[in-house]
Amino acid sequence: MKIYIILCTVSLFFISCGSGSYMVKYQGDDVEIVTLGGLHVNGELVALSDTCAILISKEKKEQAGRILSVKLSNIKSIEVKGYSSQGWKTSVVLTQLVPAVVVGITASTVTDAGQGLGIATLLSIPALITYLLYDAASPDPPQWDSTQEATPIANLNKYARMPQGMSEEQLQELLKHHKQTSVIEADRR
Repeated sequence: MKIYIILCTVSLFFISCGSGSYMVKYQGDDVEIVTLGGLHVNGELVALSDTCAILISKEKKEQAGRILSVKLSNIKSIEVKGYSSQGWKTSVVLTQLVPAVVVGITASTVTDAGQGLGIATLLSIPALITYLLYDAASPDPPQWDSTQEATPIANLNKYARMPQGMSEEQLQELLKHHKQTSVIEADRR
């Protein structure tokens, strides 16, 4: 029985130390672009230039896998998908709340049930404090909208497949790979 408890404790330790989904992928992250006309474009952000955003469509229509561009002047908002600031919840529950409840249940078998509940409640206070602190400190998903100045849009470059920008040769190679001759302007579809 001791070996199972040790294995569970070690497993919980490794789960609580794991990183969330904050790692930037080499392909480029998925974004949702909303144009001023209300069009929603979803896809992998390939590059941002001074005039447009280039992405590979991930829509479920005939445009899936196509190279699209959206002029920056026509963009209302860009939101990077797949970033959650809530990955810490599992580790707080597993390493703080569950042990507090287990100790409370154990204490209620030895003493009065009310005392066991009191002990569990008392031991849950650090979990509540941790939850509140982490929740207050968790950042929003990366995003930009047209009410902000143009400079912060450059901060989204790090989520692109080619954060340094894309040369004409690279664009032609990407178009060739996706069997296209030109970029489709998404805001004109």
